[in-house]
Amino acid sequence: MDSDDESNQFVMNEIIDSSSLDDERKAAILGAAHLIVEDTLNHPGRIGSVEGHAVVDRERLLHHDLLYKDYFSEKPTFGPKTFRRR
Repeated sequence: MDSDDESNQFVMNEIIDSSSLDDERKAAILGAAHLIVEDTLNHPGRIGSVEGHAVVDRERLLHHDLLYKDYFSEKPTFGPKTFRRR
């Protein structure tokens, strides 16, 4: 197999269509499936922020509200005169 994904897919396909397998082969495939599931649960990959990096709160919602208030409200901070074509 070329990658872990392909081997994992092979194992899962064998589990789904296991009617033609003998008991020893079924046990080996179920053992491999158990290892795949256990590895996935214990090592899910990188999720979220990078470990050790500082997280900066950018207050995105506050700045979104300020932008809306400045440009898109009924009484914008900057009027049409400011944005007229030159």
